[in-house]
Amino acid sequence: MFGLFGRRYRARRRLLQRYYGKMNTRDSTLHSPASDEVRLSSASTTSSSVDFRCGPRHSLRIKDIGNMIGRGAFGQVYEANAYITSHDKEPVKVAVKKLKDSATEEEIRNLRDELEQMLNVGSHPNIIGLFGSVFYEGQCCIIMEYAELGDLLTYLKTECAFPLQYVRVGSDGLMVEQSAPKVEDNANLMMFAWQISKGMGHLEMHRVIHRDLATRNCLLTKGPIAKVSDFGLSKDAYELGHYKRIQKDRVPFKWLSPEALLWGQYSSKSDVWAFGVLLWELYTFGGTPYPQVTTEQLRELHEYGYRMSKPPACPDQLYRIMRACWRGDPRQRPSFRQLEETLDQLIQQTRNMNLLQ
Repeated sequence: MFGLFGRRYRARRRLLQRYYGKMNTRDSTLHSPASDEVRLSSASTTSSSVDFRCGPRHSLRIKDIGNMIGRGAFGQVYEANAYITSHDKEPVKVAVKKLKDSATEEEIRNLRDELEQMLNVGSHPNIIGLFGSVFYEGQCCIIMEYAELGDLLTYLKTECAFPLQYVRVGSDGLMVEQSAPKVEDNANLMMFAWQISKGMGHLEMHRVIHRDLATRNCLLTKGPIAKVSDFGLSKDAYELGHYKRIQKDRVPFKWLSPEALLWGQYSSKSDVWAFGVLLWELYTFGGTPYPQVTTEQLRELHEYGYRMSKPPACPDQLYRIMRACWRGDPRQRPSFRQLEETLDQLIQQTRNMNLLQ
């Protein structure tokens, strides 16, 4: 087994070395003054999905780049129109991730690391797809699938919960109008959780640690279908099975497991902890975990074994899953494959109950 992983890892490294060698040679055909289109070579491995298969005989053509639609750990994301293959008659919308103009050498390396992780991971229905990449105007740009419904956090805040007015009696005996969130169908929230668990299970299978799993880093395509995105902090765990944090990395501390926050150790099980926090975000409709808690206070809470309470809209079965993800011993937490199976069963049970009503 170790020999197989070693051969796969060396093959990927050779692929990236060949690719980066080509990137370092600036081709004058990348941007032609006579045309408003930008030609670029694709840089993805062959995948099982035709939409994102970018082999050596394929090419991309960017027609135009539009507005900025988001920011990653160290880059900016723009919407663009592109021809994916030479047979396309009409351009399709894509997302282009590139560095800020003031990017440091370290941020340039980080973007290339992100590209490397996307190449390692390959194609999956619940991971944002990679079309290719290009060295354009002095920068490495990653060309990805466009998520027309935006990020899951914004969706939760704007679409899944909206205020209903009701009247209550205040402490002074007067009638007071108050707003309460309207809860979306529980099955839809479970479906998002299930889809994300499938995407993370694919990362787990490839021994990739995401390190920044949260609703803000999950995107929604038409359906809606949830897809894991933003590999800016991800690390390859082929060699050690876990990753020790470098102090200068910027990390989202409220999503960190105790072993990651206290000792800087990451594994797929620390991603499972973050998935539990993501479930909490789902059922608070985009709420902020541990509100007004500082890093030092959170360290103390972890040391005392504190766990966030069940959100009012959360079913008991889902809260049990959260608590399983938040077990203190990483070895006792479920795998993403187990989470996928459990959530699938809950979705089926919920659908059956709805049919009986």
